[in-house]
Amino acid sequence: MKLNSLYLTSFKNYSRRSFEFDQGVVCITGDNGAGKTNVLDAIYLLCLGKSYFMALERNLIKKGQEFYRVEGRFAGISVVVHQSLTTSKKIIYRSKVYKKLADHIGKHPVILIGPDDIELINGHSKFRRRWMDIALCQMERTYLDALAKYMHILRQRNSYLKLHAVSKSTDVHLLDTYDLKLIPLGEQIYQYRKKFISELHHKASMVYKKLASPDAELTLSYKSDLSEASFDQLILQNRKRDIILQRSTVGIHRDDFTIGLQGVVAKMYASQGQKKTILFSIELALSQMLAVQTSKKAILLLDDVFDKLDPKRVKKLINAVTAGDFEQIFITDAHPLRLNQLMQDLNIRHNSITLAPTHQDEEAE
Repeated sequence: MKLNSLYLTSFKNYSRRSFEFDQGVVCITGDNGAGKTNVLDAIYLLCLGKSYFMALERNLIKKGQEFYRVEGRFAGISVVVHQSLTTSKKIIYRSKVYKKLADHIGKHPVILIGPDDIELINGHSKFRRRWMDIALCQMERTYLDALAKYMHILRQRNSYLKLHAVSKSTDVHLLDTYDLKLIPLGEQIYQYRKKFISELHHKASMVYKKLASPDAELTLSYKSDLSEASFDQLILQNRKRDIILQRSTVGIHRDDFTIGLQGVVAKMYASQGQKKTILFSIELALSQMLAVQTSKKAILLLDDVFDKLDPKRVKKLINAVTAGDFEQIFITDAHPLRLNQLMQDLNIRHNSITLAPTHQDEEAE
């Protein structure tokens, strides 16, 4: 479902602001610091129930205020996210408050691509695990539940291992209890991720050929401790090491996937332009998978992603994302003439919103 309207109250740099959208493509321009990225984060918050950029979501509250409120209407369906300095976050869907925030995930699939997302290729494995988890949680409720339980038990197990280092005694039976709960969850998550990366590799490689060259070879390979042995064997074999190091040294919390181009590691050898094309190929492949799995097209949020790309590559990427795989696309850019000219050149109908400096953003637009 398309997002038709957005209302922000005391959210980041906005005191009060409203937006109306009646097109499938929305271009948001303005100077750096005007709040373009904040609009995308508000949309992401409505779709996924959490901020893309802020780990501590009370920091979303405008300085000097006591709460934030973000409301959106998706084809007439109201979604509200509210949080104050003294109360926990609430998500209200069709005028009803969720008992569990996780129940909202998957209602409105969303994909965000920003400048820092190149870390999916260049960065630590934690970036790729986080990306995998967000994707799979939107596709599979059973995955979301299994992951939440796994991480909860893992934290308990690690806390006990650290406690053992202080007390100098180990209750093997308690470790067995944690491990018996952890093993089936880890195996379940492993199977989901293995299947997911296999399918993503197939789709992303085909997309990359279209965006780059028919001869281009993009590869995604899943890496997991559980590929080497069963989880119960791994835990038993590494128990002494876990006790010495005071942490769980094997499991799906160490998973990763590698990205290759033309048989070499993309992180090391791909150019900046190739890396951005790889990133778009992966996200476009994900959008196809989300559409099949959820029967819903995702909303795509593009945050200032076209800098340092040549015009030819930019046009190719815009053509690819506007080909129909997404329900709606929001694009931010600090250069309004460049973006609007691009939309005209490609004959793309769109909403065009220019944000004024933040001190003028007090009135509804």
